[in-house]
Amino acid sequence: MADSIDRAIVEGRVYPSASDILPGGTAAAALPDWSLLRLSPGLLALTGWESAEALIQASGGALYDLFCPEDRPCILAALESLLASAGRIKAEYRLLRRSLPPLWVTLCAGLVDTEALGVHLECFLLDLSDLRRAEAELSERCQTLTEQARREAMTGLLNKDAFRLDVRTYLSAAGPEETYALLVTDLDDFKRFNDRYGHTFGDQVLLAFAAILSRSFGPGALCGRYGGDEFVVFLPGTAPRTAEEALHVLYRNLKCRRKGDPMFQCSVGAACGKGPAEYSRLFDRADAALYRAKRAGKNRSQMDRGGL
Repeated sequence: MADSIDRAIVEGRVYPSASDILPGGTAAAALPDWSLLRLSPGLLALTGWESAEALIQASGGALYDLFCPEDRPCILAALESLLASAGRIKAEYRLLRRSLPPLWVTLCAGLVDTEALGVHLECFLLDLSDLRRAEAELSERCQTLTEQARREAMTGLLNKDAFRLDVRTYLSAAGPEETYALLVTDLDDFKRFNDRYGHTFGDQVLLAFAAILSRSFGPGALCGRYGGDEFVVFLPGTAPRTAEEALHVLYRNLKCRRKGDPMFQCSVGAACGKGPAEYSRLFDRADAALYRAKRAGKNRSQMDRGGL
């Protein structure tokens, strides 16, 4: 056992004090000027300095000098409050580092009375970079999951609830002269695709149509799948003439589809509006226009210009 202890000391596997076992770094500061009395190897590693003497000489020698100038008033106020209440500090500050950007750390500090140093301040600093990275990754993951929840699983377009929410939000905030158009469309005789060729082929038709919608109306449009073969498109900031031009692009893309896409046709009902409006009324107008297009022979569009 004695040989093992001696070997651990020689190999540097015995720590000078219990504080050196902790992750992060520790420091001790004198009262009342907060001058540094001790810096642990862990704290030196965080700051990028090789020795306590070099760090103290470069920083100024006080505990608060280790931190960004913008954080020092808050740290000094916390230290003064600690003296008055004999409590403790636990807060996040930016630790200065040699030739590196500042590092966010949690500073935990309290008054301690020891035989060697008397009453002084003991500090523990924990590196928050791993925590911040984990928080950023979690936030990104939450955003991804939130967006996935808004999307219809097969086509990737907005689902019914997300589409209605987005359009309602837009309509409620629309300016009095702001124009827009809502399109409701479905595939003509879609049932025959499933009956004749099977549901797998029907799914291919839906995917091809979703891609054509996204390609035809551009990134500013909101495209969604309402269910079955019914799709919706909202065109913000769009006058009736512009909506008609967009419909021409849609039908041109249907005729000039990409190689390998199945053949199909669609009917479209469009409703134009201006200023704040209720979503349900706008949708009902577009839906009625869709049925007029169906009755007129399908593979065409009808528009309710709303007096514009």
